[in-house]
Amino acid sequence: MSKLFDFSNEGFTNMRYKKGQAIKSEAEGWCFGYSLNWCTRMLKNSSKPKLAKPTSMDAGPLQQKVEMIDLDWDGAVAKVVTELGYNCGAPLSRDWNVLPGVVSEAGNGFYIIDIGHHWVGFGVANGKFYYFDANDGLFEFADKGKFSSFVVKDFKASYKGDKGFEKGHKAYKITS
Repeated sequence: MSKLFDFSNEGFTNMRYKKGQAIKSEAEGWCFGYSLNWCTRMLKNSSKPKLAKPTSMDAGPLQQKVEMIDLDWDGAVAKVVTELGYNCGAPLSRDWNVLPGVVSEAGNGFYIIDIGHHWVGFGVANGKFYYFDANDGLFEFADKGKFSSFVVKDFKASYKGDKGFEKGHKAYKITS
């Protein structure tokens, strides 16, 4: 495993999605926007993953848009991805401890992952496995077993206390 870059989830919209209306929130990061921005950049730069570092100029508007759309999360995510010019597959819903393995077995591709109150990115390209967390950075693995075990440990250590963590998480495959 190697860490390709550090990252900090700076910025918040001060909104939380609620069926078409924004309501005040104590803190809302741009993790959805950063994760989607990372996926789209990886689609263009999969051989140079350091170039896929997301930017706040792209992430902020994506985060705000997905929170403001009058649809459920699946519909809102698909709409934002489509309007950005990409395709979004139907979400895979799995428990937190098996999702990294399912994604790593699916072959090349990039995913935004809903893990409750936080979003991350997974990817497979050129025989490498990637884990992007806007609260930490981008990790690259040469082995899918090490990728899966690292992500499961990180989820448990970092996000076990988040609302919705125990439920099935959703992985949305982003394609061009």
